[in-house]
Amino acid sequence: MSLPSFLRRHRYYLLASVALAALAFQTAPLKYQTYHNARFGYSIPYPAALVKPFPESRNGDGRRFVSADAATTLTAYAHYNALDYTVAQQLQMSRKSWQRRGATITLAQTLPGSYVLSGTYESAIFYEKGALQNGTFSTFIWQYPAAQKQRMDAVVTYTARAFRPGQ
Repeated sequence: MSLPSFLRRHRYYLLASVALAALAFQTAPLKYQTYHNARFGYSIPYPAALVKPFPESRNGDGRRFVSADAATTLTAYAHYNALDYTVAQQLQMSRKSWQRRGATITLAQTLPGSYVLSGTYESAIFYEKGALQNGTFSTFIWQYPAAQKQRMDAVVTYTARAFRPGQ
């Protein structure tokens, strides 16, 4: 039996396996792990179901976590506030960056010491939170399919509340 005929014959099983792996992130009760960044001192919880953590970046500013189906990502990073931006200025920089890519912004708000930015980009929802503390901006960004909004609302809320900027 040639490989192509094997794949043709079993394609539904293969598709079902991929679909089940994607559903595991969407439906399983979530257990969280915590990523702590040694260079900037921030920490953020992430669902253990994000099974593809990328290695930490070369300069040690953060890392990305990806779901099994690669549709959901959490990116966490930090940088020194070398240009001495206020929280409102950093929010505007992030907003412009998303808009240049074609995103639609649905929420842009400054909070004491931080900002939140959310909207849609292509067929995904994004949520970004940045916090300024001791001359450093610590930021995380969730991106996930709009179809997962109901499930991800609780995850994003939990992550936003438990996020600890660098000190």
